[in-house]
Amino acid sequence: MKEDINFRIIKKLHEGTYGKHIDGFLVDAIRDEFERRELSHWKFKETYDSLIEKYADQEDSEK
Repeated sequence: MKEDINFRIIKKLHEGTYGKHIDGFLVDAIRDEFERRELSHWKFKETYDSLIEKYADQEDSEK
């Protein structure tokens, strides 16, 4: 993925009607994938698991 595409996606997320935790999760995930784009075999399970936990905890703390 090119950075300009990621920027457009991130901009749409911020302008959209997603909840702030969903928005934050998606932006962090996109940025992490972009940083690892050169790897021959991407491994995102740990990254996604930690991001899901982070944003779920934030969501829970606001209830």
